[in-house]
Amino acid sequence: MDKTILPITAIFVLIAIFLFFTFPFANSIILKTDEFEDIIEKSSKELKDEIQYRKELEKELRETLLLKNAILESQNGIVVFALDREYRYLDFTLLHKQTMKAIWGVDIEKGKSMLDYIKNEEDRKKAKKNFDRALAGESFVLIEEYGDEKLKRTFYEDRYSPIYNDNGEIIGVSVFVIDITKQKLIETALRESEEYNKIIFQDSLIPLVVMNSKTYRFTDCNRAAIEIYGFKRKEEVLGKTPADVSTPYQYNGEPSEDLAKKFIQQALKEGKVLFEWRHRRPDGTVWDAEVQLVRFKYKGENYLQFSLLDITERKRLREKLIESEEKYRVVFRTIPESISISTIDGVLLDVNDGFVNISGYSREEVVGRNVFEFGLWANKKDRDVFVKKLKKDGFIENFETKFVGKDKKVVIGLVSANIIRIAGEQRILSVMRDITERKRIEEEVFNEREKLSVTLRSIGDGVITTDTEGKVTFINKTAEELTGWTLSEAKGKPLEKVFNIINEVTRERVDNPVSKVLKEKRIVGLENRTVLISKDGREYNIADSAAPIVDVKSRVIGVVLVFRDVTEKLKLEQERLKVKKLESIGILAGGIAHDFNNILTGIFGNLELAKIKLSKDNPAYVHIKAANESIERATALTKQLLTFAKGGEPIVEIVDLKKLLKNTISFYLSGSNIKVFYDLPDDLWYVLADRGQIEQVISNLVVNSKQAMPTGGRIFVKAQNIESMKTLGIRHLNGKYVMFSIKDEGGGVSEKHIEKIFDPYFTTKQEGSGLGLAIVHSIISKHNGYIEVMSKMGEGTTFYIYLPAAEKNIEGIEKISESKSRRVFSSLKVLVVDDEDVVREVAISMLESLGCKAYGVSEGKKALEEYKKTLGTKDKYDLVIMDLTIPGGMGGKELIEEIKKMDPDVKAIVSSGYSNDPIMSNYKEYGFSGKLLKPFQTEDLEKEILRIFEENASS
Repeated sequence: MDKTILPITAIFVLIAIFLFFTFPFANSIILKTDEFEDIIEKSSKELKDEIQYRKELEKELRETLLLKNAILESQNGIVVFALDREYRYLDFTLLHKQTMKAIWGVDIEKGKSMLDYIKNEEDRKKAKKNFDRALAGESFVLIEEYGDEKLKRTFYEDRYSPIYNDNGEIIGVSVFVIDITKQKLIETALRESEEYNKIIFQDSLIPLVVMNSKTYRFTDCNRAAIEIYGFKRKEEVLGKTPADVSTPYQYNGEPSEDLAKKFIQQALKEGKVLFEWRHRRPDGTVWDAEVQLVRFKYKGENYLQFSLLDITERKRLREKLIESEEKYRVVFRTIPESISISTIDGVLLDVNDGFVNISGYSREEVVGRNVFEFGLWANKKDRDVFVKKLKKDGFIENFETKFVGKDKKVVIGLVSANIIRIAGEQRILSVMRDITERKRIEEEVFNEREKLSVTLRSIGDGVITTDTEGKVTFINKTAEELTGWTLSEAKGKPLEKVFNIINEVTRERVDNPVSKVLKEKRIVGLENRTVLISKDGREYNIADSAAPIVDVKSRVIGVVLVFRDVTEKLKLEQERLKVKKLESIGILAGGIAHDFNNILTGIFGNLELAKIKLSKDNPAYVHIKAANESIERATALTKQLLTFAKGGEPIVEIVDLKKLLKNTISFYLSGSNIKVFYDLPDDLWYVLADRGQIEQVISNLVVNSKQAMPTGGRIFVKAQNIESMKTLGIRHLNGKYVMFSIKDEGGGVSEKHIEKIFDPYFTTKQEGSGLGLAIVHSIISKHNGYIEVMSKMGEGTTFYIYLPAAEKNIEGIEKISESKSRRVFSSLKVLVVDDEDVVREVAISMLESLGCKAYGVSEGKKALEEYKKTLGTKDKYDLVIMDLTIPGGMGGKELIEEIKKMDPDVKAIVSSGYSNDPIMSNYKEYGFSGKLLKPFQTEDLEKEILRIFEENASS
């Protein structure tokens, strides 16, 4: 920005002067003295002289007006009175007092409101309206009718003029009133008499001239006319025409002779005409007059009489004002800042060239329009705040906001403004300086600082700088968080006090790296297993390095220490190692799971069917029951093996964890000498989990605790809602979680074994497979959860489990009655698709035992043909149970797609002995209505079918 630009204060001075001289004297804008007192004091001496000269002229004009009032006091039929701004009498002629007595029957007094004396409501309203026009700065002439309805109405010619004080303020209004009714009577009765000519014409102080309407020559004049024309005798005036006493051309450039004829013709036609005229005396003096030309009859002929009012000084003052206005208009227009004058509501009244250049709008495009019409203010709320402050204080300085130009370019402006008065109305005078470039530079500086900050962050999480004495000079936000020291606290402190580091294994203090850098003048890194202890005692595993800070002469002037928190990274690495160990087991488990579960399904199903057909008194029943229990244990082992498989993802649902904890723990501790204490809040969230897998987790942990306390003891079970895992330092998990812990009072686990506790096959017991906690870890990991253990020898062990919270809790599903169940199954026709004969036959037998009609096929293509054959008939299949994987044939995924092409409303259950496919956990997304995990029992089959048809009935 150019430093030669006028200061904002100077701009307001110039604009104030511009507004002061904007209109002609008769209608000039009068600004409040107290609003611009400071501004006027700062204006130039020349301007002060000019204003003083104007005041002297105004005073002279008022004195002339008072003299005129005194003269008119003696004129018959002319009334003069003056009112203040509250319509109270300042002064009045005797004739006015008499007139008010005659018309309204009242005795008027100075200081009383004239409106109180006017009895007629309409006349009172009309009088007030006229006074208000004059108080607003307007001079005008009206022909008005007044009088009480019971009295005779009279007609008046009223001349209204504002009265100014020495400060140029309007303080009242003066009114010249001519009773036209009486004048007409006088004109009718005395117009041709010598007495009228002597009293009204010859002795009048107002210059009067009589002119022949045909020849345009002067036939008579009074003494005042002779003097104003610059002659000595009446004979010098008589016989002349208007052109003889005028300049060759008038204001508009038209010849005086031609223009005079036009005014004469207008007066003859309309009876009266008022205009301004430029005259010239015999000595060459040019003067201006306000001329009133009136038609009258004399001995049956039309004559014209005109009166003259010398307005030379008023014209000269007006021209001076116009010249000043133009001078300051140039200043207003050429100031480079954007300047505007608007209403309070936002309508633009005037703008300068600076506004045009900055906004891109021309003056014609915006003057008269509201700023909101073309979106000048980028933020409407900013203008509301702007106007509110202006109304409160009357001014505003350096208000920063954004404007939108015509080309949609955003300009950042610094606005200063004042509330001023123009013609009695409040207006906003605003000066706006474009600071867009300055803000751009500031933004660049800010961006550079941001880049530096980003650079510091990219080097590491924490940055600390020291001087050559090892005292802290700077510490960034991340370093503040890790050390617990703020910059203000750490500045000037020795680094050792702020950056407290020890060896994780030995717990001994590590040497300060800054001393080594200052000594060796090279980059130095810390040893592994370094722990930073914060001010509040928290510990962080860190990796860091320190480097010398050198000046342009390669002198070391300080040290920068960059370090990062690697605690979570180390934890994740340990977790990955555990997962890799589990993956090897998972590959083995996944290889045998599918075939093993198919075999178990056949065995399990046949045993269950045999048990149903035998009475409990049959000798074989007890053996079948024992075999069935053995198969259940084999199934449990299979489920444990499946947990390790890559595809053994949990099939999650909304689970009431509180209920699951109590039921599972109660079952596994039944008959033991261990007492359980629960701390489970009533508002505990439900969790998203595989019910069977989480039951397995709970049982494994409880069994471990039970084995750790062979002589009995106590187990403490606690749960709580976790809003954010980050508050616990577990940053890789997001969202809400539920934590439950199981604590025992056993012998505990030694520190050297604690890190291996979740490893497969690791155990400290003489008996045990070493898979229990490995399975627990695998299940929790696949649930996107987290598990940690705290143990101390002789004091017991606590396991903490974190599971994702469900968005909402669920209500239990209403149990279907036996009669309703019977009705459902008795009407169903089911198609079973499985490549294993034993599985297919067992499933059919189970369905038939439930009352269904069942038919089986070995693979998908045959199933497709069978389904198509019955489609559209009364024998159409109500349900299809299909194996997910059929080696060498069409499996469940392909089959459901083909059937849905024929029957979009098909109901199908997917079945598998191994959840190695996302279809098992997201079956609805693939078009299935339900799922069955092998091996399954009749009860499992019954529940799933009932659920499907119950959901369908409710929908």
